[in-house]
Amino acid sequence: MLWGSFNVGGSPSVENYRDVFTRRNASFFLNSLLLASLSTLLATLIGIFLGFLLGKTDIPLKWALRPLLLLPFIIPSYIYGLAWANLLGKSGFLNNMLSNLPFVTAEGISNFIYSPFGASMVLGLALFPIVMVVAEGSFIGVNASLEEAGLLFGGRGRVMREVLFPMALRGIISGMVVVFVLAFSEFGVPFLLGVKVFTTKIFTEFSVFYNEKTATALCLPLVLFTVLIMTLERIFLGARPLEGLARGAGGRTYYYLLGKGRIPYTVACVVILCLSVFLPLVSLVMDSWSLGAYVRAFSLAGTGMVNTLVFGVIGASLLTLLGLILGYFLEKYRLPPTRELGFSMLLLFAVPATVIGVGLIKLWNRPGGLSQWIYGTFAIILIGYVVRFSPLAVRFMGDAYRQVPRSISEAAEVSGAGWWRLMVRIFLPLLIPRVVMTWVLSFIFCAGELGTTILVCPPGNETLPITLFTVMANSPAEVVSATAIILLVVVLLPLIVLLVLSSRVGRWQY
Repeated sequence: MLWGSFNVGGSPSVENYRDVFTRRNASFFLNSLLLASLSTLLATLIGIFLGFLLGKTDIPLKWALRPLLLLPFIIPSYIYGLAWANLLGKSGFLNNMLSNLPFVTAEGISNFIYSPFGASMVLGLALFPIVMVVAEGSFIGVNASLEEAGLLFGGRGRVMREVLFPMALRGIISGMVVVFVLAFSEFGVPFLLGVKVFTTKIFTEFSVFYNEKTATALCLPLVLFTVLIMTLERIFLGARPLEGLARGAGGRTYYYLLGKGRIPYTVACVVILCLSVFLPLVSLVMDSWSLGAYVRAFSLAGTGMVNTLVFGVIGASLLTLLGLILGYFLEKYRLPPTRELGFSMLLLFAVPATVIGVGLIKLWNRPGGLSQWIYGTFAIILIGYVVRFSPLAVRFMGDAYRQVPRSISEAAEVSGAGWWRLMVRIFLPLLIPRVVMTWVLSFIFCAGELGTTILVCPPGNETLPITLFTVMANSPAEVVSATAIILLVVVLLPLIVLLVLSSRVGRWQY
């Protein structure tokens, strides 16, 4: 892709970049920065607040709040965008309520949701679980004896300001970087809300104007900026941003008793839960409250639903297998080459989905042979899944391997056990819960993937996310909402089945 952008007529040239560095494209880039910055700010404020309450206090109902507050990250963000567009659009239920307030107009509310500020609100509510999980792990990991020693010389507020938050800051910033990169590379929400950012510009140039050279050249600034952010994070923090998403904390934890504040803090958590989960989903259900809407939606989404299930199952299986293999070697051989491989895979996760889509088309769109077969079948969709989500699968499985005492595998190796025997006889029996959860999460991400799939999808292989965006352009609002509900059920189906089975056979620890 990079070589093609500098190649004009068979000779090196920068002609394709003359239209890239213009004032108009600079506005797209600034919109991307604004979107990412505001989303990160909102996600950080909510994530730190919830991470502290869940990790360091005696707030009630933790067993229910924690999994429910993780749902916004699991559900595809563009479904939230659709739900909030229904709520705050000109005819939306919430718009009608808020427009009755002084100095608030229905048009102003509608303009807000279809702006970078509204898109930032949607992404902030969708991505705060990342900061929440990382912050909770960072808070729990603080040495309790340091906090107890601090309490001898000052109150709880001073201990939190001078001990707890400074020691957890490194992990929190790491989570913020992940949110910033994901928001910067987001395609679905800006595309849905009509916000002009760099990722939507690439899609428009490639798929609407068929300007392949310009679209390819536009990918370079995004890739360079993403690599710069991740590299700076690595240099200054030396942390692995995805590590906090899968690790548990050990040791003793000091808990702050809320006392009379338990009720108001619990109410605050419920309000956040309503804004990020219940309110958007209820709006979709209410907007599609008719049998005819679902009959029409099923007729439109039949092929996409089957493709999503089939491709999701295959993609999740490939990702889990890759995580089993690479996660083992990355954790066993912690040498500079394997560390660089892990960082390179992390960059793949950070690169915008539209950039990966353009790169896959440039790589596989060649006449004849294997390349043409891959480009013309669902194989290219599976490759896109693997490229986009392999860092997550490898990270989850790598952390799982780290929890197995090295003495067990070393004893087996001394006894002459090879890699296959180690895997079958030792690791798999110990890691079955994590393998299953890795597969479920991989399926969720594959089934909801849009940015890459919408570019590389061959005719007849459309998935439900693509069907949803097609339905949005040609069908009534109630059919669109019904299609979104169907997509949501398909995406979360394995998780629902897992929760039902685990409640019957006993609770698994992940």
